[in-house]
Amino acid sequence: MQSILDWWNWTDGQDHLYAFLLVMAVLYVLGTVLLLGYIWLLMLRRNRRSAWSAALRARLEDDIATWMAGDLSTWELSNRLHVEVRTDERARPILADVIYATSKLLREESQSQLRDLFRQMSLDQIVLQKLKSIKWHEQAYGCRVAGQLQLKEFLSLIRARTRSWRGVLRVEAITALVAMGDQSGLEKIAEDNHHLPDWEQVLLLERFKILNSHELPPYENWLNSSRPDWVLFGIRLCRHYNRFDKIADLGPLLRSGDSRVQTAVLGTFEAQGDPELVPVLLDYLPYATGGCLIRTLNLLADLMLRSEAMPVLLDYADHADPLVRLTALEALRRLGLPAPELHLLTKSRSDLALLTAH
Repeated sequence: MQSILDWWNWTDGQDHLYAFLLVMAVLYVLGTVLLLGYIWLLMLRRNRRSAWSAALRARLEDDIATWMAGDLSTWELSNRLHVEVRTDERARPILADVIYATSKLLREESQSQLRDLFRQMSLDQIVLQKLKSIKWHEQAYGCRVAGQLQLKEFLSLIRARTRSWRGVLRVEAITALVAMGDQSGLEKIAEDNHHLPDWEQVLLLERFKILNSHELPPYENWLNSSRPDWVLFGIRLCRHYNRFDKIADLGPLLRSGDSRVQTAVLGTFEAQGDPELVPVLLDYLPYATGGCLIRTLNLLADLMLRSEAMPVLLDYADHADPLVRLTALEALRRLGLPAPELHLLTKSRSDLALLTAH
C-alpha cells in the first residue's frame, strides 16, 4: 500500500487518469463475470427445479391414474402422496394442481373421492392462502379450485371476491358460486353489482359451458332482476342454451326501458321463429321505435300469414322515419304486393329508387 501511495505522489495527473481507467475496466470485467455467473446459476437452478417438478408431476399423475383404474387403494395412494410431501414440502402445491386438473377431466366421476383426498392432504389450506392473498390472480386461482372441487367452506371468501374491481376475478368468483349452487349469493351479486360489462357476460357464458346442466343457475332470477345488465345476461343464457321453455317469459321484457334488452329479446325471437310469438309482437309494436321497430316489422312479416301481415305493414308504409317506411315497403314487396300498388305507396323518388335497388 505504501508503494502505491509513493507512486501516486510522484506521478502526474495523466498517470492518475490511466490508473483510474484501468481500475474501472477491471471492476467492469469482474462485475460482468460475476453477473453472468449469477445468471448461469439461476438458470441452472431453474432447470433443475423444472425437471424435478415435471418428474414429480408425472409420478403423481401416474399414481392418481392407477388409483382411478382401481389398481391402487385409497389408503395406498394416500401413503404415496404423504411420502412425496414429507420428502419435499414444495410438492404440496404441485399435488394440488394435479388433483385440480384431474377433477376437471373427470367432472362427476370420483369427484367426492378427489375432494376427500384434497382435504386429507391439507391442500385446502393452499386454497385458503390463495383466497386471502393480496394478488388478484392468486385469488382467481383459489376461486377456480374451490368451485371445481366444491369446497363450500370457502363460500364467504368467494362472495367477497365478487365485489372486486378486477373483472377476471369477479367472473371466476361468480362461476364458483354457480358451480356450488349458491343461489342466494348470486342474487346478492345482482343487487350489489349494477354493471356487468358485455365482455364479462361473454366470459361467463364460456365458463358456464364446462358446467353440467343441473349446475346452471335458474334463469328467471336474472330475468326478473331490476338491473338491465343482469336481465340482458339472463336473456343471453336462454338463447345460448336453447331454453325455449323460457322464451314465453321474455315477452314482458320488450317493455323494458333499456334498448339493449329489447334488442336481445327480439334476437331471441328471431332465432326461435315461432308463430306463437305474433301476439306478443303485435302488443309491442305500438311502443317500438328505431331499430327495434324495424326488426319487429321484419319478424312479423316472416311469422304472420300474408293476409294478416299486409294490413300491419301498410300502416307503416307512410311512417315518418324513412328506414321504417322502407322496411315496410320491402316487406310488402316480399309478400307479393303488386308493383303498381307499391308505387302508389311511395311518397318520394328516393323511396322508389331504394326499393328498386333492393
